Amino acid sequence: MNKVGIIGDIILDILLQVDEFPVEDSEVVLKDEQYRLGGSALNTAYELVPTHLHPLLLSTFGKDTAGGFIKEALKKARIDDLFIFQEETNTGKIYILLSPNGKRTMISSRSSMPIPMDDSIYEKFINSINWLHCSGYLLGEEEQYERAIFAMKQAKKNRIPVSLDPGTNTVRNHLSEVLEALQHIDYFLPNREEFDLLNKSLDFDSGISDPTFIIKEGAKGVSVKNSKGTYLVPTLRAVTATDSIGAGDAFNAGFIFGMLTTRDVKTACQKGNEFAARRLKKQQR
Repeated sequence: MNKVGIIGDIILDILLQVDEFPVEDSEVVLKDEQYRLGGSALNTAYELVPTHLHPLLLSTFGKDTAGGFIKEALKKARIDDLFIFQEETNTGKIYILLSPNGKRTMISSRSSMPIPMDDSIYEKFINSINWLHCSGYLLGEEEQYERAIFAMKQAKKNRIPVSLDPGTNTVRNHLSEVLEALQHIDYFLPNREEFDLLNKSLDFDSGISDPTFIIKEGAKGVSVKNSKGTYLVPTLRAVTATDSIGAGDAFNAGFIFGMLTTRDVKTACQKGNEFAARRLKKQQR
């Protein structure tokens, strides 16, 4: 069985559905409140659980109240916890304001230690997997960045494919770290905004930027960009949703699933589109 290693946060998502987006010094009505497992890495692992692939998540969560919720929710999600550790740290939380038009605004409080600090764990982890996927949020803090880069290098040394989803804030605020990570990955999975922020710093003719770029275009599908050119892989049917949280992570899972089962980028992108559409449809209920 192919094992997909995923490194990144486990976060408690607190979804707040409001009647309109608040402006400063105003009051809005809270229509609904939900608590659920979140974090880009966790979402990607969760979407792979029903497949014949085996996701292994390398992450931590705290021994606080939010961590208690995470611990119970992980059991229900059937995610292998071999490399998930409960530590003396704060559990990451994101408060997500969802407006009626589907737009979202996030207030985040990341864990001070979202991944383990014990280096020996990483070698064992890399030796257990057939694919490595990393969350770009790890690139924003020095200790997490060093461990993420170490894992990428070890995976490449073992000829394991590596993918990275950067995250908008990481691209905006830690550009040099993202550019360094590009040297150690095979597939880069930004959305259109993230790619446009990064594009001016890339030189595709220099040979420095080797990975294949899989650019998420929302309802249109994805654009594939590599040294040979660019082409669009459209969605088969668009899904309108007021809650798009996790759709990009579901795409990541579908893409990885497609690559490990077909080894064809276009087919993998189609699978990614399918996984994202399924996530959106589920969240319409």
